[in-house]
Amino acid sequence: VEPYLDNRQPELDRQRVDFDQTHAFNFNGVYQLPFGKGKPFLNSSGWVDKVFGGWELLGIVQMNSGVPISFLDPRGTLNRGGRSGRQTANTNLSYDQIKDLLGYYEVNVNGVDRIYWIDPKILCPNGAASTGFGQTPCAGQVFFNVEPGKTGTMGRAIFNAPSFFNLDAALLKNIRFTENMRLQFRVEAFNALNRANFFPGASQQNINSTSFGQITSANGGRQVQLAARFEF
Repeated sequence: VEPYLDNRQPELDRQRVDFDQTHAFNFNGVYQLPFGKGKPFLNSSGWVDKVFGGWELLGIVQMNSGVPISFLDPRGTLNRGGRSGRQTANTNLSYDQIKDLLGYYEVNVNGVDRIYWIDPKILCPNGAASTGFGQTPCAGQVFFNVEPGKTGTMGRAIFNAPSFFNLDAALLKNIRFTENMRLQFRVEAFNALNRANFFPGASQQNINSTSFGQITSANGGRQVQLAARFEF
């Protein structure tokens, strides 16, 4: 159970749920190749069917909007720190201007390649998005700490992180011996396109964190496996 930022102002906690997905598309299909016995092409039994018949393609496609993200200043400015973990920051940009900053950005920092979900040009030299309350803003700074006794002006979960796309695919070969017996060979590829899907962490939404805006986790790379099974 997460407490209200302020029990007297529950409206401050109104937001999309953290697991909301604006759009989610899932598709799966099986396509039997038109070759072999009973099919439009090479409709023969015997060795022709054994070689060219019984092939199938399978696919599973997932396309989702990215997870909600916020811009946080979790210091206890309005209430104690234990209630301020999701307090938002201040900004001088419109939401449309912030949205234009979101995307994938690869930057080499001291010889290390890093991926960001926001344009790193808005970051200060130490990697945070703010120099801290009461300090002179750094060049390009657009997010600011909240003043004592106040809370942030930004909404929560108002943007989406980069979207998610994945394709799993398989190629099957069925060799039938009798009506009720067949041998099946399978080649299966998970994340067949070897696409990287990135996920922002909680601390990377804190404008005071030196890892603000960074991508710190991603899905696994392509995996291919071979399998055989006897069905009866």
